[in-house]
Amino acid sequence: MPAEGQGQMQLRDRGLPVWGGYISLLFSVLTGICVLGLATVTVFLQDLIVARSDSYGLMALLAVGAVPVIGLVVVGFGASKALGGFRFARKQSKVLTDAVVGVLVFIALSALNPLVGLGIPIAAALAGLGMVVTQRLAPVEPAWDFDGAEAVGFLSGRDRKGLALAQKSAGPNPLMGSFTEMAVWVSVLVSCGLASWLAASQVVAAAAVPAVVLCSAWASFAVARQMAASLTRTSEFDATTNVRETPLPPQRQTSLDHNGLVVDALSVVDPHGRKLLAAVDFEVKPGQILGLLGGTSQGKSVLAQAIMDPFGMDAMTVTGCVQHNGQSLWDRSLMRGPVQAVHVGENPALIQASALENLCSFNGQRDAVRVRQVLETLTPSSETLDRILAAEDATTLSRTDQKTVEFARSFFLSPALYIFDRPEDHCSADVMEHFAQRLAQEKRAGRAVILITENRALRDMCDVFMVMENGRRVDIGPAGEVSARRGSGWQRFTCDAVLDAEEALESWLRTRFRRKGDEANRRRLCTLGAELLALACQHGDHRDATLAFDFKHFVGHCVLRLTDDGPLFSSGQIQRATQDAHAPEKSNRSPLALVLAGVLDFEQATQDGRRTLTLKIQSDDPRKAADAPAAPAKV
Repeated sequence: MPAEGQGQMQLRDRGLPVWGGYISLLFSVLTGICVLGLATVTVFLQDLIVARSDSYGLMALLAVGAVPVIGLVVVGFGASKALGGFRFARKQSKVLTDAVVGVLVFIALSALNPLVGLGIPIAAALAGLGMVVTQRLAPVEPAWDFDGAEAVGFLSGRDRKGLALAQKSAGPNPLMGSFTEMAVWVSVLVSCGLASWLAASQVVAAAAVPAVVLCSAWASFAVARQMAASLTRTSEFDATTNVRETPLPPQRQTSLDHNGLVVDALSVVDPHGRKLLAAVDFEVKPGQILGLLGGTSQGKSVLAQAIMDPFGMDAMTVTGCVQHNGQSLWDRSLMRGPVQAVHVGENPALIQASALENLCSFNGQRDAVRVRQVLETLTPSSETLDRILAAEDATTLSRTDQKTVEFARSFFLSPALYIFDRPEDHCSADVMEHFAQRLAQEKRAGRAVILITENRALRDMCDVFMVMENGRRVDIGPAGEVSARRGSGWQRFTCDAVLDAEEALESWLRTRFRRKGDEANRRRLCTLGAELLALACQHGDHRDATLAFDFKHFVGHCVLRLTDDGPLFSSGQIQRATQDAHAPEKSNRSPLALVLAGVLDFEQATQDGRRTLTLKIQSDDPRKAADAPAAPAKV
């Protein structure tokens, strides 16, 4: 934790600073001035050589013309130095600001005569039309095309660069560059023709024709390049995720105290329409540790990244609401602000720099003493501490030391929310022991923690468990209750008391039977689960209520139990539903009758002030049916 009198670390999201945009525009204007200077020199060259036949002043005029040429080089050098370190942002900003100057050049030419600058919009329109058609028909060029023999080479470890090429994503269609070049030559053709016609009509001077052509060509190139950049935003450093933040429902908005982490209706859909997360919602209060449980590929790591960095989930569609202390974690800003959360993934996030720079997040040596104190709480010995601090390149440390550096940095940043994804990976038992002690200290300080772990000691520290299956939240509750329930063979699914939850309930019920030949069991269980949901939604408005479905396997049967806030059924209701269940007429049956018709036994009770409906359902073992002897054939 920060020492008294020391301010908390500040963060600023990645991007070109505001002053960088102004500097980029300044250098683009200077580039435009150099181009106009070259155009002016061509006017004098035309007049001096052609009109006056004065060859003596040619060398002097060429020397003057070299000034804007040298100016272009100087401007490019100055831009690279002034915006050094912003390589990718600088390129994008230059393309945009050059296009702005190109539009200004068009306006200046049109001020002389409306026909003088007409080549620029004609060239830009033709190039833009070609780019749009190309983007629709073939937006990208395929990645490196390799055959099977080459695949054996780089997949066997013989060619690491070939593997990098095979893993590299497809690039933009090369026709985009061709259309940019086309814009230049169309502009040259149109502007030369129009300027020559205007010169023949004595509207403009004949000596101005080359200048008009040069200015139009450069402006058309700048505008067409910006159009191509807008249509091919495929850089790996750009956000390609479709992130849509939805507001909290009014009822939940009023019921929250906006203290801690609130996740509502968080969904992630891949480019093929498959849901990686489906409407996940939960809360984590200050001083609380939430443990995420579930098998592999159930959406736990996806959930952690979607909470912290949805924009890094390329090509995904992310929707929902993630707020911490009333502020959205998805907001991005170039202004400095406090560190709200830290996400530590499975692989260490380190840069090729000293361990101290990585620990301090490149904020200089002013925090060296404090970061050393934090690192001491995580290292088992002074030798390990000195070895880490002496590393000139943190990426050359062992994986255990790298994880230790990342743990120390996260605690050094001291956010109000920690998200740890499998912290035990690549860590020794000593490091995990010290990590658990530090985590307990952070919990006492009121930090909220989300843990994805298989480590028993870390799981024992959790206050709440949330179980994930197929990207859905199927259970959440106090850690002791969830552990006891799972240890006794019971599995739980929770949802709101709305009929819209039927799809999620059916998806969960179907996965209770995973054996081949269990389709009849799945169909029977899903039918009864849907009727139980309908029963729970019958009595008034329970939109704020939560339903709990518990399931357990037994020999020859299974049990499905619903816990809700509805009233118990009277003996008369059960008697009438039983008669309807066994009546020959099957239409217009009530949900209770449909439930009683498909179960072996039905019980209702009250537990902790809530109603429980327990169904005993027949379940057939497909293995016994497969092993049964075949019936003798009839003669």
